[in-house]
Amino acid sequence: MTSPKNAVSLLTAAALVVAPVGGVAATYDTGYADDGGDKGKDEDGSLAIPDSAEQAIEWIQSGKLTKEAALDKAWADGKIADVDIDNLRQYLKDYLAAVAEAEAQAEAEAARQAEREAAEKAAAEAEAKAEAEREAAEKAEAEAQKKAEAEKAAAEEAAKAEAAGADDDVEADDAAGTDASDSTGAGDGAASDEASGPATDGDAAGADKPPVPDATIPEPPKGEEEKPAEPVADIEVPDITGLSADEARQVLEEKGLKLSDGEPAHAFHDTVKRGGVISQSPAAGAKVAAGTAVDILEISDGPAQFAMPDLAGLTVDAAMEKIQEVGLTVSDEAPEHEYSDTVAKGDVIRTTPAAGEVIPAGSAVRFVISDGAKPADPKPPVTPEKPDPAPQPTPTPEPEQPAKPSEPVDTDNPVDSGQQKPKPDGAGGNTQGSHAAAVNKGNAQTPLKQVAVKVPSISFTHMDN
Repeated sequence: MTSPKNAVSLLTAAALVVAPVGGVAATYDTGYADDGGDKGKDEDGSLAIPDSAEQAIEWIQSGKLTKEAALDKAWADGKIADVDIDNLRQYLKDYLAAVAEAEAQAEAEAARQAEREAAEKAAAEAEAKAEAEREAAEKAEAEAQKKAEAEKAAAEEAAKAEAAGADDDVEADDAAGTDASDSTGAGDGAASDEASGPATDGDAAGADKPPVPDATIPEPPKGEEEKPAEPVADIEVPDITGLSADEARQVLEEKGLKLSDGEPAHAFHDTVKRGGVISQSPAAGAKVAAGTAVDILEISDGPAQFAMPDLAGLTVDAAMEKIQEVGLTVSDEAPEHEYSDTVAKGDVIRTTPAAGEVIPAGSAVRFVISDGAKPADPKPPVTPEKPDPAPQPTPTPEPEQPAKPSEPVDTDNPVDSGQQKPKPDGAGGNTQGSHAAAVNKGNAQTPLKQVAVKVPSISFTHMDN
C-alpha cells in the first residue's frame, strides 16, 4: 500500500512553478512532519518562511510547510519572486489534499482488512465448532454402536445359558424317573416273594393278609420354570441420517421398528440440511429385534453461515416458507413496494440481505414486493369530429328543343331574329316580372317559334295584329 507520505509523488513541482525552478521537484524528501518536522514553525515558534522556491517545495513535501501564509510572506520578501505564486499555492493545496486522501484510503483499507480478518476468524471458529460437533457425533455414534453390540452379545450369552439349563433339567428328570422305576420294581418283587412263600398252618388258620404295597408313582422332580424365549435380533437398523423426523419414522416403521420419543439435541451442520438427522442409536447396520425403538441423538440446524437464497419472482408465502426452511426469519420492518414491468404484482422483486450474500443462521430478511407495472398517465378525452354534410344532388337541366329544319328562319321577323317588337299599348319590349309579349308584323301572321330564354318569369304569346 502506498504510504500517505509518498502518495503525492505524481504531483511534480515542475507543473506548478515556472522554468527557473523547473527541475527542483524531481527530487522528493522522505521527511515528514511526524519524522521531526515542526508543522511550519521555527525553533522560536514563529512561522517558518522558506528562503527559496526549492526550499518551499522541499518543505511542502516533508510536511513542514502547510500554510499559504508562509508562501505569501516569502513572496512578499522576494525570496520566491522568480516563481508563479498562484501555481505554488495550488501545488500546496493539491499536495495536502492528496496526502489527506491517501490517509483516508489507508484507513479504509485497514478497516476492510480488519473486517476480512474478523470474518475469516469467525468462519474458522464456526468450522472448528462444526468439526468438534462432528467428532462428538461420531464418538456418540461409535459408543452407541459399541453399546448395541455389547447388548447383542449379552443377549446371545443369555440365550446359550438358558438353552444349557434346559438340557440339564431334562437329563435330571430322566435320571429321577429311572431311579423311581427301579425302586418300584424291587418293592413289587419282595411283595411277590412274600405272597408266594410257603403258607404255614397258623397262617392258614387266620393270619393277617400281607400289606398291599404303595402303588403311587413318584412324580419326577420339577426343573426351573420355563422362561419366555428371547426375541430374535434379526432386523438390520436402517440409516436415517439426513432424513427428517417424519421421514425417519416412516422408514423405521417399514422395517418393523419404531422411533423413540426422546428429545434429540440440536447442532449446526455444514452438510446435513436443517431438520435432518445427524446421528442415531443404535447405529445403522446393527441387528435388533422387531419393535426396537431407535433414538435420534442430534438434529441439524443447518450450517452456521450460508448464502442468502434467491427469492426473486416467488410469492410472499412461498418466499416465507423458503427462508423458514433454511433457518432465517422475516424482518419486523414493513416490506417495501415498487413498480415492476417484469415481476408480477404481489411477488418478491428482491430481498435485504441480497441473494448470494453470506449471512449467519437466524438472520432477518426484508422483502421488496412488486406493485405490478406502473400505470400510464391518463389521456385527455377525444372530441369526436362532426361528420361532413351529405352532398346535395345537382339539378338536371332542361333539354333545349332544336329548331325544326322544315321551318325556314325569317330574318325579317323580329322574333326570329331574337328581337321583340313593342305593341302600341306598350306590350312587348323589355319585360320585368311576368308579362305577355306580342309580336306584330303588318298583316301577315308569323308563328312564334318556341325558344328557351333564360329570363325569369317571361312567357311569349303569339298574337294577331
